[in-house]
Amino acid sequence: MTDTSAPEPLAFRVDSRDLQGASVVEVAGEMDAQQKSKKVQISAADLEKSSIDVLAKATKEWDITYDGESPKLSVAKAKEIYTEYFWIKDQLEEAINETLDFTQA
Repeated sequence: MTDTSAPEPLAFRVDSRDLQGASVVEVAGEMDAQQKSKKVQISAADLEKSSIDVLAKATKEWDITYDGESPKLSVAKAKEIYTEYFWIKDQLEEAINETLDFTQA
């Protein structure tokens, strides 16, 4: 039997004020720490992790179904979901960038 029900909608509210400059600050902090240890390299994985951390902290509420349940929002759960479902993170970042571009213009 084929499931013909519509997929559950996803809704996220991210406060872009929490994002302005946050990722730059975190990456700069990592770079400073690496410079002190004479290791000045930041991998793509480090940048991705930093991006997920910032986005998870800026997520203020959501209405999602994950593994058949409606999980309570937490930074840890947001990191888990944004890591596992990269396309959600990508779409949120695109929406945030559009908002930031509009508000800075």
